[in-house]
Amino acid sequence: MTSPNPNFSAPVPGGQGFIPGAPVSKTKWIVQLVVCAVTTVLCSPLQLVSTIIAIVGLVKAGSDVESANKLYKVTWIVYAIIWVIAIIVWIILIATGALGAILDSSSTSY
Repeated sequence: MTSPNPNFSAPVPGGQGFIPGAPVSKTKWIVQLVVCAVTTVLCSPLQLVSTIIAIVGLVKAGSDVESANKLYKVTWIVYAIIWVIAIIVWIILIATGALGAILDSSSTSY
């Protein structure tokens, strides 16, 4: 008889833990990684931090589900904090008029 694969486990009915050898769905980590990566490319390069944490969580999901779940939560917290910081910076730029100066200087033609 072969030993159970430590990379797999599934919740026990009643919330008592995990059954060794049962597969774990990595869907939530994959969705998180896609959201963080798309945000990094389209909106905020600072989200690269959350993308890296999401990658580490996805990798750990195969061997250490408990640690991966902690990283899953940390990634969403970091993601939210970076968005709050970005929004505050945009508000400051708009309120001080610096955004208009930045945009005017970048559209200068020679």
